[in-house]
Amino acid sequence: DLYSASATIFSLLTGHPPIDALARADALLHRQPDPQKLACELNPLVPRTVAEIVQQAMAVAREDRIPSAKDMQKRLEKAFDEPGGPEPLAATV
Repeated sequence: DLYSASATIFSLLTGHPPIDALARADALLHRQPDPQKLACELNPLVPRTVAEIVQQAMAVAREDRIPSAKDMQKRLEKAFDEPGGPEPLAATV
């Protein structure tokens, strides 16, 4: 599912797994801020727009998530295509 794929993307971008979804839900239930940081807060090389897309795909409430992988792809493409948008990082081997 898209949540799991986004959690994997988050891990690849940051080198850290995301906060457990149940722990996040518990925090929100107790009216505490979501403990999940944006990927760009853990890795400054991650563009904020990309981090926000990944974060939305990992939203605790299913209805707040990006509806499909195709929609997420379109959002990411748009983020990279916008003038002044993030530059793709060169792959290193």
